[in-house]
Amino acid sequence: MFQRIIELLKDCLSLIQMDPIHYKEATEFVEALHTDTYVLVPWPEVQELMDCSWFQEEAVLHPEESSAYFIPLHRIYEND
Repeated sequence: MFQRIIELLKDCLSLIQMDPIHYKEATEFVEALHTDTYVLVPWPEVQELMDCSWFQEEAVLHPEESSAYFIPLHRIYEND
């Protein structure tokens, strides 16, 4: 799951480099996506992130799925 997200971000960055006209807008979009987006990570995948030092402070428990957490996208990217 994490690998697919990373591949999509890399694809976006590759497309940005090929389109100099929209480079600034696309770069800002990818940066915002990277820093402001949370991904729902279900159990058992979330278990590998639970030992990270940032988890208690940054992960958000899903209100209806007690074993799923919203994780900042940049943390998934860093963890892979």
